[in-house]
Amino acid sequence: MNDEVTGEAASLQVAPPTLSEADIEAKIEADTQNFFSIRMLDEADSYFSSLPTEHRHLLVEALVTKSIEMKEQDVVLVSELFARVRENGLCSPAAFKGGFNGLAVHLGDLSVDIPHAWAYLAILLRGSGLDQLEKRRGRITEKTMDTDKLNSLLWCGVDCIFSICFVLLAYYTTH
Repeated sequence: MNDEVTGEAASLQVAPPTLSEADIEAKIEADTQNFFSIRMLDEADSYFSSLPTEHRHLLVEALVTKSIEMKEQDVVLVSELFARVRENGLCSPAAFKGGFNGLAVHLGDLSVDIPHAWAYLAILLRGSGLDQLEKRRGRITEKTMDTDKLNSLLWCGVDCIFSICFVLLAYYTTH
């Protein structure tokens, strides 16, 4: 496992590492589905705290991947969860970064089918707090096809993000 993903584990609440890889994958899948069903942040804290710290980036990745294909309110809900678990010390910046890497690499391709993908990623990054950590934000944005686009979305704020998205959507649907 990459030290960057697990390196900050000592400062986080530690879960018992008694789960097999198959159990971890099943737990993450079940927790992700449950989260979008019940939509309760209090319950979702336990998804992170009951998962060994070295696997929390996988839960971040599952939540990011699922929410990016959903509606704005789902993305905002995940962003609120990320802010909450960050503030409660349940997920490190390194685990958040590890969870965002896959999406960042494929964001350009995804945005063809998901017009709001760039804006959604910016919302999720804000919730994780990575938008405030220049080095980590830079490592994620450099994986995207358009670093400047993501940086400008992170800079301008959520209201601005959706205004830009609607303008771009209108442009692309007429051209």
